[in-house]
Amino acid sequence: MTMFSRVRKALRHKFAVSSNEYAKHLYTSLGAVSVDRYESKYKPRWEFSRGRVQERIIRVPLTKTHTLELNSRGKRYLDLVGAPEFLKSMDWIVDEFDASFNALATASMRYHMYHAVTYCSDKRRAQYQDIIDRLNQPEVTMFDPGEEEIENRWQDSRKVWRNKLRGNDPSMLNDRDEFEKYTERYRSRQKERDALINQARHDFVDIMPTLWS
Repeated sequence: MTMFSRVRKALRHKFAVSSNEYAKHLYTSLGAVSVDRYESKYKPRWEFSRGRVQERIIRVPLTKTHTLELNSRGKRYLDLVGAPEFLKSMDWIVDEFDASFNALATASMRYHMYHAVTYCSDKRRAQYQDIIDRLNQPEVTMFDPGEEEIENRWQDSRKVWRNKLRGNDPSMLNDRDEFEKYTERYRSRQKERDALINQARHDFVDIMPTLWS
Protein backbone atom coordinates (compact mmCIF):
# COMPACT_ATOMS: atom_id res chain seq x y z
CA MET A 1 0.00 0.00 0.00
CA THR A 2 1.43 3.38 -1.03
CA MET A 3 1.71 6.35 1.33
CA PHE A 4 -1.08 8.11 -0.57
CA SER A 5 -3.34 5.07 -0.18
CA ARG A 6 -2.66 4.93 3.56
CA VAL A 7 -3.50 8.64 3.90
CA ARG A 8 -6.74 8.16 1.98
CA LYS A 9 -7.69 5.18 4.13
CA ALA A 10 -6.99 7.14 7.34
CA LEU A 11 -9.03 10.06 6.11
CA ARG A 12 -11.94 7.81 5.19
CA HIS A 13 -11.89 6.50 8.73
CA LYS A 14 -11.50 10.00 10.23
CA PHE A 15 -14.32 11.55 8.28
CA ALA A 16 -16.43 8.39 7.96
CA VAL A 17 -17.98 9.69 4.76
CA SER A 18 -20.85 7.69 3.35
CA SER A 19 -21.71 7.67 -0.37
CA ASN A 20 -24.85 9.78 0.13
CA GLU A 21 -23.24 12.34 2.46
CA TYR A 22 -22.40 15.71 0.93
CA ALA A 23 -19.39 17.04 2.91
CA LYS A 24 -17.46 17.05 6.16
CA HIS A 25 -15.00 19.69 7.30
CA LEU A 26 -12.08 19.92 9.72
CA TYR A 27 -10.66 23.34 10.61
CA THR A 28 -7.10 23.78 11.91
CA SER A 29 -4.76 26.68 12.63
CA LEU A 30 -3.09 26.04 9.26
CA GLY A 31 -6.26 25.91 7.19
CA ALA A 32 -9.19 23.65 6.42
CA VAL A 33 -9.56 20.03 5.33
CA SER A 34 -12.80 18.93 3.76
CA VAL A 35 -14.23 15.86 2.09
CA ASP A 36 -16.85 16.75 -0.50
CA ARG A 37 -19.15 14.69 -2.64
CA TYR A 38 -17.82 14.92 -6.16
CA GLU A 39 -20.01 16.71 -8.68
CA SER A 40 -18.21 17.24 -11.98
CA LYS A 41 -20.23 20.26 -13.06
CA TYR A 42 -19.04 22.25 -10.03
CA LYS A 43 -15.50 21.16 -9.25
CA PRO A 44 -12.77 19.06 -10.89
CA ARG A 45 -11.50 15.94 -9.11
CA TRP A 46 -7.93 17.23 -9.29
CA GLU A 47 -7.02 20.86 -8.66
CA PHE A 48 -4.14 23.04 -7.50
CA SER A 49 -5.01 26.73 -7.48
CA ARG A 50 -5.34 30.00 -5.60
CA GLY A 51 -8.62 31.06 -4.02
CA ARG A 52 -10.21 34.49 -3.86
CA VAL A 53 -8.39 35.39 -0.61
CA GLN A 54 -5.04 34.03 -1.90
CA GLU A 55 -5.38 30.69 -0.14
CA ARG A 56 -3.86 27.55 -1.68
CA ILE A 57 -6.40 24.95 -2.80
CA ILE A 58 -5.44 21.33 -3.36
CA ARG A 59 -8.12 18.82 -4.37
CA VAL A 60 -7.53 15.08 -5.01
CA PRO A 61 -9.84 12.05 -5.37
CA LEU A 62 -10.54 10.24 -2.10
CA THR A 63 -13.16 7.71 -3.19
CA LYS A 64 -15.26 7.20 -6.29
CA THR A 65 -17.86 9.58 -4.92
CA HIS A 66 -15.84 12.07 -2.83
CA THR A 67 -12.80 14.32 -3.10
CA LEU A 68 -10.37 15.57 -0.48
CA GLU A 69 -9.76 19.32 -0.42
CA LEU A 70 -7.02 21.13 1.48
CA ASN A 71 -7.24 24.89 1.90
CA SER A 72 -4.42 26.91 3.44
CA ARG A 73 -5.23 30.02 5.44
CA GLY A 74 -5.95 32.99 3.19
CA LYS A 75 -5.13 36.62 3.77
CA ARG A 76 -7.26 38.88 5.93
CA TYR A 77 -9.54 41.10 3.87
CA LEU A 78 -7.73 44.25 5.00
CA ASP A 79 -4.42 42.77 3.88
CA LEU A 80 -5.89 41.77 0.52
CA VAL A 81 -6.85 45.33 -0.31
CA GLY A 82 -3.74 46.98 1.14
CA ALA A 83 -5.65 48.84 3.84
CA PRO A 84 -3.69 51.02 6.30
CA GLU A 85 -2.66 49.47 9.59
CA PHE A 86 -4.92 51.68 11.72
CA LEU A 87 -8.05 50.04 10.29
CA LYS A 88 -7.13 46.87 12.16
CA SER A 89 -8.03 48.61 15.42
CA MET A 90 -11.77 48.95 15.97
CA ASP A 91 -11.08 51.21 18.94
CA TRP A 92 -9.28 53.63 16.63
CA ILE A 93 -12.15 53.59 14.11
CA VAL A 94 -14.73 54.27 16.82
CA ASP A 95 -12.65 57.10 18.29
CA GLU A 96 -11.46 58.63 14.99
CA PHE A 97 -14.33 57.77 12.66
CA ASP A 98 -14.01 60.86 10.46
CA ALA A 99 -10.28 60.24 9.97
CA SER A 100 -10.97 56.55 9.24
CA PHE A 101 -13.98 56.91 6.94
CA ASN A 102 -12.19 57.36 3.61
CA ALA A 103 -9.81 54.45 4.21
CA LEU A 104 -12.62 52.18 5.41
CA ALA A 105 -14.82 53.00 2.41
CA THR A 106 -11.89 52.48 0.04
CA ALA A 107 -11.07 49.09 1.58
CA SER A 108 -14.66 47.89 1.24
CA MET A 109 -14.97 48.94 -2.40
CA ARG A 110 -11.62 47.38 -3.35
CA TYR A 111 -12.66 44.13 -1.68
CA HIS A 112 -15.94 44.02 -3.60
CA MET A 113 -14.19 44.94 -6.85
CA TYR A 114 -11.73 42.06 -6.81
CA HIS A 115 -12.25 39.55 -3.99
CA ALA A 116 -15.90 39.19 -2.95
CA VAL A 117 -17.95 36.19 -4.04
CA THR A 118 -20.50 38.50 -5.65
CA TYR A 119 -20.08 39.58 -9.27
CA CYS A 120 -18.79 43.10 -9.91
CA SER A 121 -19.54 44.35 -13.42
CA ASP A 122 -17.16 46.62 -15.31
CA LYS A 123 -19.63 49.49 -14.93
CA ARG A 124 -19.85 49.06 -11.18
CA ARG A 125 -16.09 48.62 -10.86
CA ALA A 126 -15.56 51.91 -12.70
CA GLN A 127 -18.08 53.58 -10.39
CA TYR A 128 -16.24 52.28 -7.32
CA GLN A 129 -12.87 53.38 -8.71
CA ASP A 130 -14.15 56.89 -9.40
CA ILE A 131 -15.29 57.24 -5.77
CA ILE A 132 -12.00 55.78 -4.51
CA ASP A 133 -10.01 58.32 -6.53
CA ARG A 134 -12.06 61.22 -5.17
CA LEU A 135 -11.90 59.99 -1.58
CA ASN A 136 -8.14 59.80 -1.81
CA GLN A 137 -7.37 63.23 -3.20
CA PRO A 138 -3.68 64.07 -2.76
CA GLU A 139 -2.78 66.64 -0.16
CA VAL A 140 -2.67 70.19 -1.51
CA THR A 141 0.54 72.18 -1.46
CA MET A 142 1.15 75.88 -0.99
CA PHE A 143 3.77 76.09 -3.72
CA ASP A 144 3.91 74.64 -7.23
CA PRO A 145 6.88 73.03 -8.99
CA GLY A 146 9.20 75.79 -10.10
CA GLU A 147 8.45 77.91 -7.06
CA GLU A 148 11.18 76.39 -4.90
CA GLU A 149 13.02 79.70 -4.49
CA ILE A 150 9.87 81.34 -3.12
CA GLU A 151 9.18 78.35 -0.90
CA ASN A 152 12.70 78.51 0.56
CA ARG A 153 12.31 82.21 1.32
CA TRP A 154 8.93 81.48 2.90
CA GLN A 155 10.43 78.80 5.12
CA ASP A 156 13.21 81.18 6.16
CA SER A 157 10.65 83.92 6.82
CA ARG A 158 8.67 81.66 9.12
CA LYS A 159 11.71 81.31 11.32
CA VAL A 160 12.17 85.07 11.29
CA TRP A 161 8.49 85.60 12.14
CA ARG A 162 8.81 83.42 15.22
CA ASN A 163 11.76 85.47 16.42
CA LYS A 164 10.03 88.77 15.71
CA LEU A 165 6.85 87.60 17.42
CA ARG A 166 8.81 87.01 20.58
CA GLY A 167 10.18 90.54 20.33
CA ASN A 168 6.86 92.02 19.18
CA ASP A 169 8.52 93.52 16.09
CA PRO A 170 5.90 95.34 13.91
CA SER A 171 7.99 94.79 10.73
CA MET A 172 6.77 91.18 10.85
CA LEU A 173 3.57 92.31 9.10
CA ASN A 174 5.51 93.54 6.09
CA ASP A 175 7.15 90.13 5.66
CA ARG A 176 3.81 88.37 5.85
CA ASP A 177 2.27 90.52 3.12
CA GLU A 178 4.74 89.21 0.55
CA PHE A 179 3.45 85.64 0.86
CA GLU A 180 -0.23 86.36 1.46
CA LYS A 181 -1.25 85.42 -2.09
CA TYR A 182 0.34 81.98 -1.70
CA THR A 183 -1.45 81.46 1.58
CA GLU A 184 -4.78 82.39 0.01
CA ARG A 185 -4.13 80.06 -2.93
CA TYR A 186 -3.42 77.23 -0.51
CA ARG A 187 -6.64 77.86 1.40
CA SER A 188 -8.64 77.89 -1.83
CA ARG A 189 -7.10 74.60 -2.94
CA GLN A 190 -7.80 73.03 0.45
CA LYS A 191 -11.42 74.14 0.26
CA GLU A 192 -11.82 72.60 -3.21
CA ARG A 193 -10.24 69.36 -2.04
CA ASP A 194 -12.53 69.15 0.99
CA ALA A 195 -15.57 69.70 -1.24
CA LEU A 196 -14.53 66.90 -3.61
CA ILE A 197 -14.00 64.48 -0.74
CA ASN A 198 -17.31 65.38 0.92
CA GLN A 199 -19.18 64.78 -2.34
CA ALA A 200 -17.39 61.45 -2.75
CA ARG A 201 -18.53 60.49 0.75
CA HIS A 202 -22.14 61.23 -0.19
CA ASP A 203 -21.73 59.15 -3.36
CA PHE A 204 -20.29 56.29 -1.33
CA VAL A 205 -23.33 56.27 0.94
CA ASP A 206 -25.52 56.01 -2.17
CA ILE A 207 -23.74 52.84 -3.37
CA MET A 208 -23.45 51.23 0.09
CA PRO A 209 -26.40 48.85 -0.56
CA THR A 210 -24.28 47.17 -3.28
CA LEU A 211 -21.47 46.32 -0.86
CA TRP A 212 -22.48 42.85 0.28
CA SER A 213 -21.50 39.28 -0.50
